[in-house]
Amino acid sequence: MNNLYELVYDLMGKDESNKQFQLLSSIVEETPNIYLDHKHSREYFYSKSGIALSFMKAMNCFAFAFFHIATNMVKSGNVTMYRGNLPNEITVTDGPVEIEEKMSQKPISSELGAAHPGDKPTLWIKYRSGEVIVGFAFTDSVLELVSLTYKPERMD
Repeated sequence: MNNLYELVYDLMGKDESNKQFQLLSSIVEETPNIYLDHKHSREYFYSKSGIALSFMKAMNCFAFAFFHIATNMVKSGNVTMYRGNLPNEITVTDGPVEIEEKMSQKPISSELGAAHPGDKPTLWIKYRSGEVIVGFAFTDSVLELVSLTYKPERMD
């Protein structure tokens, strides 16, 4: 699973018939659960691998991916922690300063906020990488989640 991040990254902007989508299931040895399928999107979840993918029907492509590291879903035991690689040799113990150094660029945004009232604040730091926004979410200085958002510059 050394190149798992790159495989998922390369799925961004591709459709469900892409061979890399089938390859992902083969590499992680898990068939994804479709946990939501409605008129706008189809949500795939690899609970044993800590990966979620969102296929946007209007765009006909995978537009979001999430790597669960220390999320509440991992802490509750509903999801296994993502154990594959991250970009630029980033590790799950790296903080915002180390990630900025390894990404070799300044973030395009940095926001602190809580998803729900009463939640601990989460620091979201985002970087552009080609047609993808790579996000890192920290709560209490712990990297909880890495996200990918397909967003070509023409959509900015």
